[in-house]
Amino acid sequence: MSIKTKGYHGTTDTAAASIISQNKFYISKKDIEWLGAGTYFFAHKAYATDWATREVNKPAHAGCSPVVLSVKLTYEDFQLLDLDDLTQRDQVNELIKGFIDVTASVKDSPKADMHKVEQRKKWCFACNLYRRLHKGIAITSFTFLVRDNPNGFPDTQRQFCVSDPAIISNIKKEA
Repeated sequence: MSIKTKGYHGTTDTAAASIISQNKFYISKKDIEWLGAGTYFFAHKAYATDWATREVNKPAHAGCSPVVLSVKLTYEDFQLLDLDDLTQRDQVNELIKGFIDVTASVKDSPKADMHKVEQRKKWCFACNLYRRLHKGIAITSFTFLVRDNPNGFPDTQRQFCVSDPAIISNIKKEA
């Protein structure tokens, strides 16, 4: 059974025009992407709006305006790596533990001291490695804690990292 989710992508007006005209998104491959290489979407428009606004305030985007694009993400359950799911998160953690154990036991193997690696690089490596070994994964999701709110619910934001552009459709500029 297909799952359909709406995603929001905050960007500049220049980038949005390019995305719409080419009908595709840029895939980020930086080693600091929390959920690995891919195109990032928020589950809620407000976070994409905030992201776009912060982007246009950077000197590199002087003169640009913020834009939010919405998309339909269509995928099968088995294509989702949901890191809010304890079982799936444990599978990724076990993979990394195994990777560290194997590299530590093999003479002349490159050593990965994961205790010294910046957290987002560690996450990026883990998500990319897991997807490499589980070829069917097309989308990774996680709900990040933005900040605690002592007066009520904590502020969280759910993000999606799409590693298979084939699940993206219906790219539209939001009003």
